[in-house]
Amino acid sequence: MSDNKSPMELPERRFNTSATGVRRAIVLVFAIIFGIVLINSIRTGSVVSSTSTLPSTSTVNLTVPPVSTTTTSLPSPTSFTVQVANGSQVPNAAGHFTNILRNMGYTVLAARDTISPETSSYVYYLPGAKADAIEVAGALQIPTSSVAAMPATPPVATMGTAEVLVVLGPTIASQATSTTS
Repeated sequence: MSDNKSPMELPERRFNTSATGVRRAIVLVFAIIFGIVLINSIRTGSVVSSTSTLPSTSTVNLTVPPVSTTTTSLPSPTSFTVQVANGSQVPNAAGHFTNILRNMGYTVLAARDTISPETSSYVYYLPGAKADAIEVAGALQIPTSSVAAMPATPPVATMGTAEVLVVLGPTIASQATSTTS
């Protein structure tokens, strides 16, 4: 007789295949759910944590130096007066830009023309009004490189009470669409 048994003679192994399959399916479902929760927590930046209480063994005292802040405020549009002068051949350009500045809250004098035609736009200022002139230039989208101290002979017959003078050259004056002067 031989020690080799034929497959027909091996003892029968009995497994409950339906119970094993159910257990495997449950483990698989839990693994999928855990994976989804883990991926979502990584995407949203939240951290899955457990809560435990640890005994406190030391105290840390931190001293934070005070933070100083500096506030720089622009001048109020009503704290100075602006004169707009048309140095171009565009009719009513000074009136148009005077109205724009008035609607922005600036104190403006009546629009006027320059003594002679200008080729570029400038924002001139009297002593102490440079910041005001830079603000007005920004409001009208005139480059700050065009902001300068008032020349010895102003380009207008009279300045009145204005501390800032806007001289409109042809480029910016061509943007005027108003018919008021």
